[in-house]
Amino acid sequence: MGDDSSGKSLQQYAESVVRFSSHYGRNVPYGRTSAYSAYNLAGSEGVMSYGDHTEAMVLRTYGPWWSVMPSYAPPLGPCPNWFMSEDFIELQYDDAIFPEKVVIRETYHPGSIVRILACNLAPSEAEFYPPSAVRWQVLWSGSPQADLPHEIRNFEPPLRKPEFPTRLLRLEFNSQLADYYTELDCCKLCGPKAAAKTYPCIILDEPAAKKESLPEVTEKLFRQLSLEDHAAPLPSVERQVSDVSDAGAEDDDEEYEMLNGIFDCIPFELWFQILSYLDFHSLCRAARVNRTWFRACYDPLLCRHINLQPFWTAVNDTFLEAVEPRFGYLKSLDISWTGACNQVSAAAFDKFLRTCCSDLRRFRAVCSPLVSEATLIFLNELGGQLEELDVRSCSFYFANAESSITDSDSDSDDAAAFARRAAKARPSVHGQQGFLLPQLSQLRRLNLYGSVITTENALKLIRNNPLLEHVNVGNCNLNGHEIATALGTHCKHLKSLDLWRSLNFSSDAVLALADGCPDLLELDFGWLTFETHPSNCLVYLAEKCPRLTKLFLTATRTERDADLIALATNCPDLQQLDLLGCSRITAHAVEVVLKRCKKMSFLDISFCNQVQDDIARRWREEYPHVAIKKSYN
Repeated sequence: MGDDSSGKSLQQYAESVVRFSSHYGRNVPYGRTSAYSAYNLAGSEGVMSYGDHTEAMVLRTYGPWWSVMPSYAPPLGPCPNWFMSEDFIELQYDDAIFPEKVVIRETYHPGSIVRILACNLAPSEAEFYPPSAVRWQVLWSGSPQADLPHEIRNFEPPLRKPEFPTRLLRLEFNSQLADYYTELDCCKLCGPKAAAKTYPCIILDEPAAKKESLPEVTEKLFRQLSLEDHAAPLPSVERQVSDVSDAGAEDDDEEYEMLNGIFDCIPFELWFQILSYLDFHSLCRAARVNRTWFRACYDPLLCRHINLQPFWTAVNDTFLEAVEPRFGYLKSLDISWTGACNQVSAAAFDKFLRTCCSDLRRFRAVCSPLVSEATLIFLNELGGQLEELDVRSCSFYFANAESSITDSDSDSDDAAAFARRAAKARPSVHGQQGFLLPQLSQLRRLNLYGSVITTENALKLIRNNPLLEHVNVGNCNLNGHEIATALGTHCKHLKSLDLWRSLNFSSDAVLALADGCPDLLELDFGWLTFETHPSNCLVYLAEKCPRLTKLFLTATRTERDADLIALATNCPDLQQLDLLGCSRITAHAVEVVLKRCKKMSFLDISFCNQVQDDIARRWREEYPHVAIKKSYN
């Protein structure tokens, strides 16, 4: 820390991690040690050498391989090209300063940072101000980088001039070009300390001369273009037919029809097709071209599938109220990342849901504080019409749970017990009044990664939704044996399952999946703990599920050569195989897989002690179409 007096330059490291979208580590209470946890980014330098270190912060995924699998869920509607972010982490600092320099220490495979933002209010401060008081500024943005030197990088991008002092930084990532997991050690914020009278900086009315980013201008556009205030209703179908058939139309009608020249000659169907490729913000801008464009862009049918994630900084109460007239036919809604720092009030969001979302089919709210008990009650009222529910990381904020945790609790290593206590301390998918989603019965896709839910209630969701095809319950601290057994019994159409870091797994659970779900394409058993030796369960799985394209066995440490030979023999379509930490397998068995599985594109053999580095290098030459990973520390 520097001098405490205002105006003096400070250099400070993050005091705490506020929120994050995903991480490689296990979800544990804040302050407890966890390998590869997002919480490792708080504090000063701790990693001194380039390589894979458990003390670093690591994201859950990297590279393009996850996005080519059947479990990948494409965006719910067009997404602007400028928005590249896939993950984020928010850091809080002790003192508010005007950012002059941000130094991010990347200790393994750097290059994934694409945006740095600052907020004028910390989360604990935002609750005392109206949602309109929250402001975000993009300090830097860029594209992901590839093929950087394999050495520690202190990333120090040039920052835009700050508009206000801040205690809250947000880093956003895109790991599509990363050759392996990106690891970060710390983030240093430098600049002059703000005087007490300048922080917090509250601007309820935007200055006219302020240069706004594309997301920031979206809110203003909708206020300006709201049909309720500034436009006449669109002509009905009957009126349009009458205009065409009435040869005696008045001169002013003819003049109106020709106001826009050639644009008036384009059939409506063609207009609709062209505009359907525009993202939400682009529709707003296009509506200002002329009257014809305005009428076409404001067709509510263009807003059936809306992705608000790119515009999360602009979404507040005013925004939601302004778009209500256009969102009357919503089928798919993505509000991921929205609602940070109390930007949206609970009342405004509940009103929006009940006004615009009564016909919703797909709902995504990744790491959004807007997901509450009231939200889940509304989703439950949709009943059998909801087909997709994605609430990844929505409840993983242990701040509200800490008050209910005793000293004896904090010393316990029982993650499941902690999850139960945390679930009682704040809203989650079971709520305070019992299970909140009993009426959902037609789900095809369910993603609860990193959320707080008890095994009991997860089982109820599974039993009530036999049509489930894609399920992700990774990092939920659930009983993996019970979850897998229930899926094998009730969900015969299951295609992908992510059990990442689940508890209490068993070979019987693998057998249940193999018997009950023959159409399985993807399985992630990463970091599972088998209660008993898995015997021949993986051989049985390979025989029963020959269509497997992806199998992650990360750090399970129980695989044998016979398991790999069975995969190579029975699963010719296998494309991705993660064997990290499987020390019992030999190079011979791995090579059999490479030879027989012609579609293989990804293979991780990191920390496989019996596969030497020179063998891995030879394989990369012999199988150039396969991304062969072998990490080191």
